[in-house]
Amino acid sequence: GSSVRIAPRKDGKVSMNFICHTGLVEKFRELYPDALVFEGNRTIIINPEAPLPEPELRHCVGMALTYHRSKR
Repeated sequence: GSSVRIAPRKDGKVSMNFICHTGLVEKFRELYPDALVFEGNRTIIINPEAPLPEPELRHCVGMALTYHRSKR
């Protein structure tokens, strides 16, 4: 699967999904418990009507895209 998938939700928000077996979302939860909203072990929920937590999201996406490189 893709390292990061972005999709609209029926509730008007946007989901940013990561591969669940990597443990990345658990790490994101540790790093940004108050800045991001999580769902399960694979999703960050983005509310397009709220300010975008750009630095935090940028870091999470970067971690996802370099996950395999950092495992070596």
